[in-house]
Amino acid sequence: MGIQEDAMIVNLSIGFWHGYRVDQKKSEELTESAGAEADAARVNKHLIPKEALKTLTRSANTLRSHFYDRTLPWRDNGDRLLPRKMYMRFIDEHGDRKHSFVEEVDSFVTQVYPKIRESAAFRMGDMFNVDDYPHPDEVRRRFNVSLSIDAVSSADDFRVALDKAAAAEVRASIEAELTERIARASRAPFERLFATIERFKLALEGERGVRKSTLENLTELADILPQLNFSNDHSIDSLCARVKLMLGNLETTDLKNDPALKLKLSKDAAAIMSKMAGYMSAMA
Repeated sequence: MGIQEDAMIVNLSIGFWHGYRVDQKKSEELTESAGAEADAARVNKHLIPKEALKTLTRSANTLRSHFYDRTLPWRDNGDRLLPRKMYMRFIDEHGDRKHSFVEEVDSFVTQVYPKIRESAAFRMGDMFNVDDYPHPDEVRRRFNVSLSIDAVSSADDFRVALDKAAAAEVRASIEAELTERIARASRAPFERLFATIERFKLALEGERGVRKSTLENLTELADILPQLNFSNDHSIDSLCARVKLMLGNLETTDLKNDPALKLKLSKDAAAIMSKMAGYMSAMA
């Protein structure tokens, strides 16, 4: 099967209300007192305390991080490649994270925002303007999550009516761009795994040692990369198997007073990186 059957294009959009508003009057006062032109500066009002959005920001970042971790690069407009093998896992995990985000939004809109709105006049002083604070229903609408899914197009999908020479030129351009995107998406798992193993190796050799998050990241990556392997490159599956074998049931506590184990793991990591370097060189 080709990439059109083995993968799809996904794009994540997260709407977020940050609670900023330009104070035109204060902006004019600032530029006038500074002897500057009217558009030289502007005063942004923070309508709500930053702390009030902390949980929502974390939830949105979790959604976004998951999206990038479980997909591959495709276009600069936010489109990402989702292999067919990863689809069900991705959708289930995305659904859980979206549900958590929606719950956080509901908590903010029904419990946090009304209190902030009530005390806004005291907090904002002479910068207070009741019209700056939208109705809770409007705030809820501004928080949203949208995931679009589309097919991977090919040069054969080009349908604009042009003369034969021009159409052939456009199709050739589309094909070349598609080839480059496929190559970039194919390299991405190798680059991610190489960088993560390198961090693990440096941590083994450093004074601080391996953090739990470093070990968890490498373990998870070795688990998900085979599902991101849309081109069915056996090299990725083989490398991930080597990483799993290297880690076994390793815990960070196992490394604390065992320099011999740390040295062995460092050598194992170096051997995997050396193998990967050869693959990546061939793909460059």
